Amino acid sequence: MTDQSSEARHGKRGNRSGGWWPVALIVVGVLILAGNLGLGLGPLWRFLGNALQLWPVALVAIGLDMLTRGRYRLLVASVAVGLVVVVAAYGGFGRTAGPPVTVEQAVAGARSARVTLGVGASAVTLGAAPNATAAIWGTVRPTRNEHVEQKAAKRGDVLDFSLRSRTTGWPFFNVFGGGSGGSWNLTLNEDLPTDLVIDGGVGSLTLDLERADLTGLDLDAGVGMITITLPRAGGFTGTVDGGVGSTTILVPADLAVVIEVDTGVGAVNVEAGFEKSGNTYRSPAARTAGADVARLRVDVGVGSLTIRSRR
Repeated sequence: MTDQSSEARHGKRGNRSGGWWPVALIVVGVLILAGNLGLGLGPLWRFLGNALQLWPVALVAIGLDMLTRGRYRLLVASVAVGLVVVVAAYGGFGRTAGPPVTVEQAVAGARSARVTLGVGASAVTLGAAPNATAAIWGTVRPTRNEHVEQKAAKRGDVLDFSLRSRTTGWPFFNVFGGGSGGSWNLTLNEDLPTDLVIDGGVGSLTLDLERADLTGLDLDAGVGMITITLPRAGGFTGTVDGGVGSTTILVPADLAVVIEVDTGVGAVNVEAGFEKSGNTYRSPAARTAGADVARLRVDVGVGSLTIRSRR
């Protein structure tokens, strides 16, 4: 009788085991799956960012619960959670993007450039076009609690330009991009050889580099969807360190490129026509003898990678 009672107690305890971990695993799995399928998660990250910005509500709720000795715990918790959900869903208390910042950096006689972009919680669109005087130009619309820092220096014939996001307040919570989010719309000078460095944050990255004269690419991605159109001209080297989200690499028909892929947590989808050897893929143009081959190394991270020809 005692053994049966003990087994029954252990059985009930076993049925209750697991706690909230299974739910957490399910949520994480759904997020990763959404990233693999290329679904936009921007609204979700903004909602989480807004919610984290409201963390002091938890302190108020705990204080009220202590003052009332827990008599109204359910009511206090319900009001606190409801307040956070409603305010986070509607973008926070006036957390709108700040006034636009104009970016226009002169070539100043440089023969090449190194451009560094340190992105915060913003969507980035970068292209290339001719310009008689500017190395890079465009508009940045920062988020609230963010300012954009521009620095330029000339070292010999090389222009070193950096554009970085700086935040105020609590950095941990700002990193999730509370509020409506910002935008970076920039253009490189297609006639100026450029070494491009991007430190990604939270938000989508759309890099149309087909017309760019790229000498190097170093992209450290954050959280969001990434689309990269590689330059038509080869000869450059680059690395793409994937973060969390889907990455799509578009290869112009005439570009000879060898792409080495380091698979993380996610799927790799490569269009037919790219020659595969181990974890390396060669574009059709890379098989031509004497081609000026570009070399790209991609670390998938958590998410999906798609490589295909530009249509």
